[in-house]
Amino acid sequence: MNELSPDEGRREGRSGRLAEKRREAALTKRIELRNRLRSGAHWFYWIAALSVVNSIVVLSHGEWSFFIGLGVTQVVDAIALSIVEEAPDLKTIATASAILINLVAVTLCAVFGVLASRRKAWAFWVGMVLYALDGLLFLAVGDFLSLGFHVFALICIFNGVRALGELERLGPIADSEVEAEAGAS
Repeated sequence: MNELSPDEGRREGRSGRLAEKRREAALTKRIELRNRLRSGAHWFYWIAALSVVNSIVVLSHGEWSFFIGLGVTQVVDAIALSIVEEAPDLKTIATASAILINLVAVTLCAVFGVLASRRKAWAFWVGMVLYALDGLLFLAVGDFLSLGFHVFALICIFNGVRALGELERLGPIADSEVEAEAGAS
């Protein structure tokens, strides 16, 4: 038998505790990164959902809206409303067209959220570029509050893609280990 001296036993015990602390720290870091990734990806869902609410309110002649939504849906809604004012007999066609176009825009936004949640970096990047272009609509009309919110949302989405990059650099780990650690905390 190979027995350890008391000094060797203490060193081995310390190194074992140190290894366990490092493992716990690595898992904690992964959990934090996964949460940041999800948070960034979920911004696409919020943008899509609130754009739908904005369109419903505007197309039903409401007096308020969220500044978080897509600019393109607001432009489409404004065009539909102006068509209805100029040609009331086109109300059904204008409203249905606006709903269809808005549905495409918000569905695309939600799809970016789904794909970003599935760790597709390209979905984050393409979604951010399109959302930045959408923000330029607010710049064009001088709506700086909505533009500022676009910038804020883009920063939050960017934090998600940055977390994805950090997770990829850390390399693969069994999700069951991360889930087990997340459940324990």
